[in-house]
Amino acid sequence: MMAATRTAAIRLTQIAMGSLALGALAMAGAAAAAPLVLVFAIFQGAGYGVVGILRAVVTREVLGQQNFGAIAGAVSLPALLAFAAAPFLGAVLMNMAGPVPLLMLCIIAALMGAAMLRVTARTL
Repeated sequence: MMAATRTAAIRLTQIAMGSLALGALAMAGAAAAAPLVLVFAIFQGAGYGVVGILRAVVTREVLGQQNFGAIAGAVSLPALLAFAAAPFLGAVLMNMAGPVPLLMLCIIAALMGAAMLRVTARTL
């Protein structure tokens, strides 16, 4: 039963990361069709909300419950630093290369996160 729970949490997180990728893809098409901004908001909001909820669940299931606070803090630090630097770095990338490479980076990052979770699920 525990393995099924682990798989379910990881699978839901993968789906949520796919939602983030679809949101970025919708934003890329928003210049041609303005209603895609609404599609972006739905996919981005739902995806990020689910990832936020399941981050702690997946961390506990993969790394264990002992010393969970310290482990969760250490695991979340790189993500928090990236989250803090993202607006500046995104603005620099957009200024240098335009919106398409920035949106492609968002799509690739979400898909890579989902792929890494797939590898993690295989090791459990």
